[in-house]
Amino acid sequence: METSSLASLASELDTLVGDQWRFDVEDFLPARFEVTDEDVWRAVSVFRDRWELGMNALTEDLAQVSERLSAVAGRYIEFDQTATEAGQRALEAVHAAAFRCPAPTPSTHPHTSQE
Repeated sequence: METSSLASLASELDTLVGDQWRFDVEDFLPARFEVTDEDVWRAVSVFRDRWELGMNALTEDLAQVSERLSAVAGRYIEFDQTATEAGQRALEAVHAAAFRCPAPTPSTHPHTSQE
């Protein structure tokens, strides 16, 4: 998976989590004075409480997923940079040992593509 995809997914989840915290299930349900039947109001209240608990748990889980994906993307980026630098140093060492001169830079090396 590309690190940019991981970072993008983490960012989108973070936005989703932020949007979720702005809304409350009560914003979408009738108010107490709008429900005249006591049994219906109890059912609405039970639904509201369970929905709120479930959405809060889901939102917290998504926040943790977002944090972990961000951390993983950061580690992959760091690994890629470290591996690139180590590869360049290895190329320079091999070139210097074989030809007794400095190695070409990646931009001038004939077998290195620039993408």
